[in-house]
Amino acid sequence: AGRAAQLLVRARLAKNAPWSESVAFQRKTICRVRSPAETSEAQEIQLKMTASGAAAGIDVVPVGQFALRVECTNWFCDRMGVERPHSVLLAHQGKALPSQGGVTLLPSMCFEEDCELQMYKEGGGDKPESVRKLRVPTGWGMLSWATPHKAYQCCLQADPIAASDVLGAQCQVVTLRAKLVLTNAADCDVEVEGLDPKTLAATGSCTLSVGKSTEWHWRSNRDEEASRLLLRFRPRSAAAERAAGGDISKWSNPVECG
Repeated sequence: AGRAAQLLVRARLAKNAPWSESVAFQRKTICRVRSPAETSEAQEIQLKMTASGAAAGIDVVPVGQFALRVECTNWFCDRMGVERPHSVLLAHQGKALPSQGGVTLLPSMCFEEDCELQMYKEGGGDKPESVRKLRVPTGWGMLSWATPHKAYQCCLQADPIAASDVLGAQCQVVTLRAKLVLTNAADCDVEVEGLDPKTLAATGSCTLSVGKSTEWHWRSNRDEEASRLLLRFRPRSAAAERAAGGDISKWSNPVECG
């Protein structure tokens, strides 16, 4: 048989996922010996988890003689702390992006086009309870999201992924996380209460066990004064109660945290 002049490559994300379109590499490109530091022109394919889903931008890169690397250069991870029965997925043009194990693969135009955060509630059907547009930052960004059940204050941070972890690829992960995370480093449980900055009325509370952390979200609006975050704290232990004469209602002074 004659030698093929080119190699056609296609890919899919899972056994039941749709195949991408094919891209062609010339024989001389595949057979060429390259140094590890030498870069080659990548060819892009679009990969979907389902036929009706959105596509992630994937590069197919010659990396050595008879070697190709399939890579997604931009990832997304949700760490904003949404709890059941709610969940969040990232979509593009209204369709869910490929996601598995907490990692979502981003579209090739993620820095130029909006994606959408979609919040769902268990038993609420296929329609999202709330949708928030999201433009992926190249470095750092902020995001406020007022959903029907709760307000969220988050930050977005882009970090490089070690090339040794992704077979030499130059990738980054954009993480959506709570703007404020509280950690209890005391030797007893601590009760935390949020206060309205104008009236000092309680707006929410939780008890943090020793060594535990929790995301803290609050409502923000155009009123700068109303968007301030005030928290107060008090210990919850038998020793603390005895020291307070049996009264555990003594809170710390309010602390401005955001």
